Amino acid sequence: MSVSTLSLARYETALSTMRSRYEQGRGQLALLKEQREKKEAALEEIRANIDLWRKVSVLLTKASDYARRQLVTHIEKTVTAALQTVLS
Repeated sequence: MSVSTLSLARYETALSTMRSRYEQGRGQLALLKEQREKKEAALEEIRANIDLWRKVSVLLTKASDYARRQLVTHIEKTVTAALQTVLS
């Protein structure tokens, strides 16, 4: 075997190793891109849920305030009617 044949075999082996590493890297990159897309979709869903929860919180607070005001009004009317009955 001549020197050039040995060099060529070494280069072919190195090239094969580089191709293998390249393909492995491409596969890892594709996997990471897919994982990133899934994480971004999950993050968007979480953000939407947070927004929904904030709106629900505001709605429940307003409903609670309204119910409280209605109860106070009802109690005031009941007490007024009772006092009018007692004092008349």
